[in-house]
This record gives sequence, structure tokens and C-alpha cells, in this order.
Amino acid sequence: MSVTADNGVKYAQGSAYYDHLLTNYFLQLLPDARNNSNVLLSMIDKRPTQAVSGKYIVFPVRFGRSTGLNNVGYGGLIPDPGSQNAATYSTITRKGMARIALDGDTIRHGKTNGGAYAEAMQIEMEGIIDDIMIDRARQVHNDGSGRIAEVKTTAGGSATLTLKVNSSIEGAATTRGAGTLDKYIESGMRLAKFDNAGVASAWDAAGNFVIIVDQVAVSGADVTITANNTAGSAAISFSAASAAGHWIVRASSTATPTVAQPIRDTAYRREMMGIGGVFSDTGTLNGMENSGLQQTASESDTVNTTVYFQGITSARDFNKAIVLDNGGAGNRPLTEELMQQAISDAEEINNANVELLLSSFPTYNSYVKLLTPDKRYNNTLELTGGHKTLTFNGIGWVKDRFCYQNRVYFMALDQFHILETSPLQPLVGGDVTTWERLQDLDKYWRGWTWEDNMIVEVRNRTGAVLTELTS
Repeated sequence: MSVTADNGVKYAQGSAYYDHLLTNYFLQLLPDARNNSNVLLSMIDKRPTQAVSGKYIVFPVRFGRSTGLNNVGYGGLIPDPGSQNAATYSTITRKGMARIALDGDTIRHGKTNGGAYAEAMQIEMEGIIDDIMIDRARQVHNDGSGRIAEVKTTAGGSATLTLKVNSSIEGAATTRGAGTLDKYIESGMRLAKFDNAGVASAWDAAGNFVIIVDQVAVSGADVTITANNTAGSAAISFSAASAAGHWIVRASSTATPTVAQPIRDTAYRREMMGIGGVFSDTGTLNGMENSGLQQTASESDTVNTTVYFQGITSARDFNKAIVLDNGGAGNRPLTEELMQQAISDAEEINNANVELLLSSFPTYNSYVKLLTPDKRYNNTLELTGGHKTLTFNGIGWVKDRFCYQNRVYFMALDQFHILETSPLQPLVGGDVTTWERLQDLDKYWRGWTWEDNMIVEVRNRTGAVLTELTS
């Protein structure tokens, strides 16, 4: 018999004996495909834990000047006395929690001496800390309302739901959702929904109040999602109950998916303040219900009363951010004249020390395009943390993937502080960190908690925001 293509030893799966003798070589690598960038969060000053009581952050702010002075003639009256002015800034600390769980078999079998690339316990603990930081990196761009997005168009039996940017974000009406909201929402995320009066509502005709995101997609300037129910993982059909303007927030649990979620079990008005709320010339939804009441003020999830930024009405000029929009006339191209106007306004109105320009990647790219004809201005700057960037008027410009589109922030970072009343720490009992075991099961869980908020010293000294740009 001659040698043919079909006899002898062949290198093919499922062929003769040699297939049983071949091995695979496992590289000792565990690449991380997640983007863990948190540019702005890493730049904002963090204060150490304060020895304070209560859950409110309270501090005074001076404003106005005394009228008890004048130039007078010889023998003229001494001016009537006036007084200095002060007000009380106050805000509520925001509590966060996280949890992981593993069964005993996974813990025991997942050893790194050949059984696994990484121990499940270690990778879950390290991973949840990374995930907390990434969610906080999102929150620091938002407005403290807890909204990841809003419903853009009332649904009517569709498998997809179109989202839009939070209405309270400056320039929201002309801000692209694509490029931002698709980073805010991820597959597997649990979502609940409220109207702007704090009333929970179902997503579909079946009465699901909590859904699990299936797919997130970009369609032109919009972002759409599909979702499953929490019971049988079946795709839902969004009903007219998913109405335009409804707030989309994170939910903690799927334990009662067909029951209206209590506010306390969701992120509704529970997230830390972000620059989307700071850079606004109106009140925002993460503050105190009434101004200047300190410990007697109500929490901001009391939805039937006006809420003020850090407890002071925005009728006070110093408590209005500097906003340069296009008067609702639509988006306009980014120009150096507009950027210079923003810096000049910030310096003129309250002597802001603008030391950072911040935008999304597309807006940064628009600035690069402006500079291309004139290479003289294409100098770069390396900031703390190793971020290399272009400059405008000697001020470094950084880009953050969580930044809302169609805008540039001109930030005086010395005005921003993240104050911790309780730093990120494990849930403990009697100062002993433990893993809790489920009754009658070989399964264990561990949790973490933290409590803080971002404040600003003087709102109209934080810089400015230039909105309603074409990119």
C-alpha cells in the first residue's frame, strides 16, 4: 500500500493517537481589557477623613461688602454702619456600598499553583475596588441626581429604548448622548426608573420595575438599550410607561423586580456631586432642601420642594456658575475666541484661577484641528500623573472619556474638594473583617462601604463651562 493523504499520523483534531499526546502552552498572562481611566477623579483634591458628627458637610462662605463707608465733606456725617455678609454652605454626604460573593468550591479549587490564572477571591476583591473607582469617575462628571440618563422618546412596545443626557446638564438639548451614555451604561447593569417627582414606574406592560441591561448600542447621536427581565432573563418590550424624561438610575437588587423600588434602594439623588451640577447657573438636585438650615435640613430625596446647590439658592450671584452657551440657537464651532472669552469671564467675575481645561475626546480633537495650520501652538505639557496634553494660553487641556460631549470645562481645581466622612472600607463587625457565610450553604460574601461628597468653596470661582459646541 502506498502513502496517501489519509494514512499515517496527521496533525488534525480528533485524528490518530498523537492528538492525545499534544499539549497546550498556557502563557502566564492575565491582560485586563477594561478601560480603568479616571482622569478627572484623580485630579480633584481629596481631603482626609474628618472627625465630624452627623451626616452633613457644613461650612460658611463670605459674600458682599459693608456699606458703612463714604467720602464726605468737612463737617459731614460719618456714614451709617453696614455689615459684612455670610451664608452657610451645607450638603449631604453620599453613601456607597458594594458586595462580592463566592462559593467554597471556587475558593478551594481556584489555586494559582496550576489550577487557575488568579485566585477568585483575590481577583474579585481587587476588581470590585477598580469598579467602584470607575463608577465614581462617572459620577464626578454628573450632577448628583443619580441619573445615568433619561428616556428620550416614550416607548410603545419596542424592544429598544432611546436615551438622552440629563436635562439639568447645561446644553443637554444639543448634547450628543453617543460617546458618553454608552460608557455610563453597561451590559448586566440593574436599572430602575423614576419620574422627576420621585415616583417609580414599570418599564413594560408586565410590570417590571427593575431590568437588567442586555445590549447598549450607538445609533447616530443617540444611545439605545435592550434589556431583560430579572425573573426568566427574557427580553422585555418597553411600554408607554417608559415615558420621555423619566430618570434612569442604578438599582441595588433584583429581589423584588415587580415592586416599585424604594428610593433608598436606588441611586436616585444618592450620588456624589459632579461638575455637571457645579457648572450650572441654576439650583441642582443634590443639595439641601432649604438654604442655611444645617443639621435641620431635609435630605434631597424630598422631591416636592426646591433643592439648592450646597444649601444656598442660586439667586445669590456667587452661587451661580459661569455658563457660556449659544442661547438655545444650536451648536456652534469651537473657536479660540470662545475659549478666551470663557477664561476672561471666569477671571473677571470672581478671579478664578483656571488651571485645567477638560473635554471629551471629540472636542479635544476639534481643538487639535484648530491648531493644525499653525504649528507654533502645538506645544505639549505633562501634568501630574503623567497626562500629556496640549495647552491653551499655557493651561493644560486634558480629555476624559466620561466627560459630556459638546463642551469645554475651564476648571479652577483649587475650588474642588472631595470630603470623606467615611473612607472606602470593608463592612466589619467589632473591627474584625470577616466573610459572611450564607446559612446552610457553602457560600460566602463580603462588602465595602464609603461615605463622602464633592464640594466647592465658591461656585462662581470654579471657572466656566463653554457649551453648545458642534463636537
